[in-house]
Amino acid sequence: MDQTDTFHEEGFDVYIDKLIIDSLYRVNKTLVSIVYSSSNPWFPFYCLGVNESGWRHRANTEHYAGELNHGLCDMRAFIARCYLPPAETYKLIGRIGSFELQAMPAYEKREALVVCTSPSYLYELWTTTLVSIETARHLGATLRVVYIQSIISDLYKILRAYEQEGILLIKHGFDMPKLEDHPLVTSAHHNQAIAINDCLYQFKDAADFIVVADWDDIFLTGFKSKLGTGPLRPAYDSGYSMVDFLREQQEAEPKIAVFLLEWMKTDRSFTPEDSNFSICSSVRRETAKLSTLVKEGKYAMIPSRVKGAWVHYPMKIEDGYVEKKFEETSGAIFFHLNKPVWSRPTVRNSIKLKN
Repeated sequence: MDQTDTFHEEGFDVYIDKLIIDSLYRVNKTLVSIVYSSSNPWFPFYCLGVNESGWRHRANTEHYAGELNHGLCDMRAFIARCYLPPAETYKLIGRIGSFELQAMPAYEKREALVVCTSPSYLYELWTTTLVSIETARHLGATLRVVYIQSIISDLYKILRAYEQEGILLIKHGFDMPKLEDHPLVTSAHHNQAIAINDCLYQFKDAADFIVVADWDDIFLTGFKSKLGTGPLRPAYDSGYSMVDFLREQQEAEPKIAVFLLEWMKTDRSFTPEDSNFSICSSVRRETAKLSTLVKEGKYAMIPSRVKGAWVHYPMKIEDGYVEKKFEETSGAIFFHLNKPVWSRPTVRNSIKLKN
């Protein structure tokens, strides 16, 4: 929905410029969440649930602004929540009009660990994709959610095969409409925050844990090297489940909502093996470099305890819960593949894929 209007509120004219709703989810049979982007953080609406019998229920909106400054970009993803009994029709009601919304049911199948991935735009790195998917699966991820804006057709076929297997969900990446003021300038890199919050609310009650990770991020458990440096192979070969690690931490800290983890870059040397791409050996040959801890890390979360999410840390958590920072040797760490493409082969090249 794209809406531009002027509302009169307490003696002031408030201009609502380009309110664009990405998704609406019915969560918990009570909570209705609206993920949207706007050039104005004000949200002058309340929610209305209507049934054909004439039953109507009104609820005020709880509005969470996800506006963050990060480098050259402003992160503009917002969340409005309202609590309504189940209804046949949902509307947003403003001072001069109303908008009917199509509520999608939230995901219901229970998942131990969901990986929410930032939108893919002009994406072609199939080697990185395979390493990322298979490493996450090796360490306990049960589903990966992928937002696609544009991608090469051969890689899309690979993702569809994973989707048919049931371990990947493909969604359309949210595209801003073509507007004169070019809203992409203030919507972060291809609407990352919009996609991540869409993922959060779709799985808010279905996932035990969510990890936010790009294609070139891999997470490992049991990495014990000092300062997070050294080869990745011992941790990868241990096969210690990320789910088990998060559950152990949750038992130790019952009020935890967010697990803040270090984010390291990696480096490796090219070898003749690169001509025969292997998912496992690619990770085993990676080495984390000294002094490459990134200031902004990555994180895992218990989605039922988080109100809003972003790429590197949560926007807002539910009242009564806490976040906890974990050092690089405390059991889990993220690695950002410094040279994720390696020799940059294409799918059509005659390269033997090994498990």
